[in-house]
Amino acid sequence: MRISKIILSLMLIGLLTLGGAWWASRQNAQQLDAEATRLRAEIKTLAALRAEHQRLRGQQVSTDTLQRLRDDHAALAPLREEIGLLRTQREKASQLMPASLVVRPLVPASAWTNAGRATPQAALESMLWAATQGDITVLCNALDFQASRRQLDAMFATLPEATRAQYGTAEKVFGTLLAAHITRAVDAMGEVVMPSLNSGSSDRATVIAQLQAPDNQIRDRTYLFARSADGWRMVVPIPMLESFAALLKTKPLPQSSAKPNAKG
Repeated sequence: MRISKIILSLMLIGLLTLGGAWWASRQNAQQLDAEATRLRAEIKTLAALRAEHQRLRGQQVSTDTLQRLRDDHAALAPLREEIGLLRTQREKASQLMPASLVVRPLVPASAWTNAGRATPQAALESMLWAATQGDITVLCNALDFQASRRQLDAMFATLPEATRAQYGTAEKVFGTLLAAHITRAVDAMGEVVMPSLNSGSSDRATVIAQLQAPDNQIRDRTYLFARSADGWRMVVPIPMLESFAALLKTKPLPQSSAKPNAKG
């Protein structure tokens, strides 16, 4: 009888031990399930954050684009200055009495000379003369690309490597295009000179040129000149350069009598 009680007690103790182990195992499993659920939620959150990061990176401006925007902003300053100067000079011109203007007669292309660049008017004539003579060196020396340098370099970069090697510089490519345009479009030139706007105290001067086309039509063209260490140069307008760059996309470079890779 005593043995039966002992056995019964041992069985009871075993059942209690097994029950405790089962309960502990169940609690541990529940904790593991809760931890797994929490980890799955964190994984989903991490995936969402990664997707948002990729989306934001896709919306960021590239380094090259940001640099181009900075270059464009920097190029706007001299352009605004030139626009303001031209506007001021036009306003002054409208207030001038006709007697203060000096109107020079039309000079045919055959009479143009290399007049140097001591004055804006001389620089303009030298530029036209160089175009008709195919002297790209003299023509380029009469041009100021400070405000349009970025557009000039971009145009040159689009040309085939062989063409870039042949011409050597972007300036000579532009000079060749300008020479072809002047030779084709201008037969004679006259000037309306405004002394009060072209005084020697300024490093900027405006010349209103009367250009006669082959069809005998005369058009007034306003050009801005800048003084440099070696004389006056015509400031190349950005729209002019952009129009030439667009022309190069559809037509080859015109032939010139000058040697494009000559030093100048």
